[in-house]
Amino acid sequence: MKRRMNPAMPVILLMTLILIACTAVNKKLNKNNGKGAGAAETAETSETDGPKGRSEADGLTGTSETGQPKGASEADESKGISGMVESGQKAEEDQVDHETDRWQLAAAEMIPDTPAGFGGLVFSQEEVIRTDEGFFRLVKDDDSGIRYAYVPAEMRGPLHVFMSSAQSLRIEGDGVSGTFRSGDVLPEFAEDVRYEFSLLNASGTREEETAEVVFLYSENVPSMYIDTKSGSMEAVDADGGHATSEDASYRIYGTDGGKDSSGKCSIRGRGNSTWAQPKKPYNLNLEDENEILGMNSCSKYALVANYWDSTQTRQYYAFAAAERLGLAYTPQTRFVNVYLNGRCHGIC
Repeated sequence: MKRRMNPAMPVILLMTLILIACTAVNKKLNKNNGKGAGAAETAETSETDGPKGRSEADGLTGTSETGQPKGASEADESKGISGMVESGQKAEEDQVDHETDRWQLAAAEMIPDTPAGFGGLVFSQEEVIRTDEGFFRLVKDDDSGIRYAYVPAEMRGPLHVFMSSAQSLRIEGDGVSGTFRSGDVLPEFAEDVRYEFSLLNASGTREEETAEVVFLYSENVPSMYIDTKSGSMEAVDADGGHATSEDASYRIYGTDGGKDSSGKCSIRGRGNSTWAQPKKPYNLNLEDENEILGMNSCSKYALVANYWDSTQTRQYYAFAAAERLGLAYTPQTRFVNVYLNGRCHGIC
């Protein structure tokens, strides 16, 4: 994210504050959403887009040495865990069914735009799904069909799974074999390993084709969650003139899991040539000024996609150098992993 300022010439003449919030989590996500993201800005003005014709980056990685996702260590104790609740007593079965209904209701009502199927799976460290806490969904790669779970840096502990339609979730692969209901704790998953996910109905029959799911883990990069009132970014993304905005809430977490800041905001598009790319930049107007990730208090921020910069670092280091030189009006910047309505948008 960055404080937006009016750039008249390259980097140093930008007359707005920038807060970097959106770089890419990894190469495979970039393949889906477009090139890496990069900086978030604070302060309102126009964006200087990268040169056209520059070769596209293969992925969304490469923000900084600390911004690349890293694998989580395997937990042998968690492998082979089964989350299926089995009981021969009808009372206990009825209680389990009631709990399942409650979790599904929570996922469907508390999180807007909750689809059925794998798109309705929600992951969180909280025992109860809440829109004022962090959560994420799977992101499907259209080319390979693989669904990726981009785990935020602050969610290094056990994850709970919630589903909007299926009665249970069957998981197989790499020593993990179990069936889980909404609200259950999942075992720890190895990074970059394919697991088979199957959604089961009440009779134990698969609701749809088995999906291959790969978990990727972020480290050392704060997370920013933006949830729009409608639960969708379609209206904003469809407006090339950037006149359409969505009311939303935002939450930012440090890598230690502590909440840095939160509040209400509106979000709209930004940029010219970058807006036509798969990974889009956005402007944020906070309802109240806020100090985000140690930057000066401000109400206007920009999530800069840095689509044309596969390294995700050019703008960041330019501003860092200008700041160290003491140049006036130098934008402040921070890297963050952005989740829009639970779906990983990459590093900005």
